[in-house]
Amino acid sequence: MFKLTIVIALASALATSPAAAKGEFQPSADAGTSGLHDDGLLWLRVWNTGSVGDISGGKGAGVYPAPHGPANLYRGELWFAAQRNGKLSVVSSPREWHGLTPVIMSNEPEWSRVPPYIKQEGTLDSYYRMDDADSGESGPLGVECDVHTISWSTENQDDFIGFRYYLHNNNSTALENTYLAFAYDFDVGGSLSYIDDKVGFDAQRSMPYMYDDDDEHPYVGILPINAAVRGAHAWDIMNDPDNEWLKYYYMTEPGFDCERTQPYDWRVLVSFGPVTIPPLSRHTLTCALVAGMTLAELYANADTALAGEESGPEPVRPTSYAFNLGRNYPNPVSTETRIAFTCPVSARVKLAVYDLAGRRVATLTDEIYQPGSYDVTWKPEAAAPGVYLYALEATGERLVKTMVVAR
Repeated sequence: MFKLTIVIALASALATSPAAAKGEFQPSADAGTSGLHDDGLLWLRVWNTGSVGDISGGKGAGVYPAPHGPANLYRGELWFAAQRNGKLSVVSSPREWHGLTPVIMSNEPEWSRVPPYIKQEGTLDSYYRMDDADSGESGPLGVECDVHTISWSTENQDDFIGFRYYLHNNNSTALENTYLAFAYDFDVGGSLSYIDDKVGFDAQRSMPYMYDDDDEHPYVGILPINAAVRGAHAWDIMNDPDNEWLKYYYMTEPGFDCERTQPYDWRVLVSFGPVTIPPLSRHTLTCALVAGMTLAELYANADTALAGEESGPEPVRPTSYAFNLGRNYPNPVSTETRIAFTCPVSARVKLAVYDLAGRRVATLTDEIYQPGSYDVTWKPEAAAPGVYLYALEATGERLVKTMVVAR
């Protein structure tokens, strides 16, 4: 099985004052924040709404070779589809993923507040979270995703950027027929040459890629790691899937119909699944965005990313730097209940109640708290009897517990 080797090289533990690395950080409490991975030849912007690249086509949109090469990526997206209790939901755009925290880069002081990673000199990590609270047509399923992104500045490792996705099922029932996909719109050579792209497929590595078939622009591919590929498909911009069921078809259709030799504005998708995610469990998926000035160089860079064993960092919930969410009392709830929580540091805290379908029922608080212990009251006057989730979100952490409303 192919596995990502570079994380083995991340040998020293992350300190509270990480070594400086080039990068850009845009702190914000709002959804849709981003950070720029610019440690090597491949520059890429990552967003906390399931997207990479930059729709403006500017710096950080997938520049290769950086810093003076053209932008080679319009946008890439994480697509997710699952069924729970017979209900289908598809999340497939930055409008549908809801950012839970700004992108946090390893060269920022805020990095000490996220789960500790392993880090070495010359790497640049980012960490962000999102959920499906903003999903559209069929509504949310109560899914949350942690994303760890790594780039390297060493010469033989700076032509790719690694992504590891941790998809959490926060429900008391399983997510059935779950599919994930990376849907990318490469514009190789920048905004003026988006209509002359071609699409290839490397069957050995299950890697779709785009190119201009000349000596001036790179080859750029989506490299699956540690996952069985369901399919790879390409389509043109005039036939973009515009509804949930068509996107679901693209994700679930097996086979590899993605090679395109006619120059055009193509888009490509590589999909994975189906898998079942048990209640209160997670599924992990790893991939890399790989570039090379020739097809042979693309393959060589992909092999560098694939070789070896994956034994890398995971977003482990910190214990020394931890928020605490108490059990609501009384439980079951009749007229009102109190929920206690503790803040170890000054932070913005959001506490909300959700039904088992992941729909937000009530926001109990969303403001900055100083270190200390607090409690809030919820009166479920309009809530139907049943089981509910209440979740505390702060500094990239999310704590979830259940309560029962009874009349």
